[in-house]
Amino acid sequence: MKREPRLQFSDADLAEPKLEKPIKRVKKAEAKADKAQAKIPKKTVVKKERGFDPATGKVKTQLRFEEVDKKKPPSKLTHAVRDRPRQPHSLSGSPGGAAERG
Repeated sequence: MKREPRLQFSDADLAEPKLEKPIKRVKKAEAKADKAQAKIPKKTVVKKERGFDPATGKVKTQLRFEEVDKKKPPSKLTHAVRDRPRQPHSLSGSPGGAAERG
């Protein structure tokens, strides 16, 4: 996942008393973002790399393990709507149909 660059404060900004509170907020937000990033579940993916071995003159396949973020699971709401039993529709629009008109 590509991360955006963090805010960088110069020494003059850090020394200014007027900016103490905003700097403190930024640091707190950075810590919170780092903690959330660390909590994202990871999945190990195996990738094959093909390389040429000049000593033997053969092609070698080497396994490389990468940790990637797991995909977000599908929404439970969409499954609930899809799996819900269908209701019969009446033509008149009211639940009782023509019997209620009297």
